[in-house]
Amino acid sequence: MKNKFRIGVVGVGMVGTPLARYFGEVQGYIRGKELFLFDVNPDKGYADDVSRASIVFICVPTTRAQDGSCDTSQVNSAVRRLTGSKIIVIKSTVPPGTTESFQKKYPKHKFLFNPENLTERMAWEDFMRPDAQIVGFTGKSKEAAAVVLALLPKAPFMSPWGIGTYQRIEITATEAE
Repeated sequence: MKNKFRIGVVGVGMVGTPLARYFGEVQGYIRGKELFLFDVNPDKGYADDVSRASIVFICVPTTRAQDGSCDTSQVNSAVRRLTGSKIIVIKSTVPPGTTESFQKKYPKHKFLFNPENLTERMAWEDFMRPDAQIVGFTGKSKEAAAVVLALLPKAPFMSPWGIGTYQRIEITATEAE
């Protein structure tokens, strides 16, 4: 059996729940050994030390700020909580340029953006059978994009490469956002 990356999921809600379920049930990751889950809501019972993971998926809500802009403070809070250097995959809805700005602000990490298109009623089915699987990258995280893409469910369209195409298709984090 090949070595598994240690995976962390911060925010176990509509986006984080199917992701955590996929790594646990489909990929056979063991919670506390290869899979670490954290949510700020103590009633959910997810208080693992996600800093033990090498790849951390950020799936926290981004609400509207007072001025109407996207409030990315929960994403920032999740990143600040991590120790060491990580591959951080933002799945939260954020405006274009957010992943790049986090890359500049926290240069010890490698930031990626993996958009999610789930419907609330069919979140698991949508997660398992995506139309597209895109892992957008920054200049620093480009080589990590293929590693993360290989961990996720396959789709008819995938980037950083294209399925059934003769040319490599690469999408930056800002384009993916």
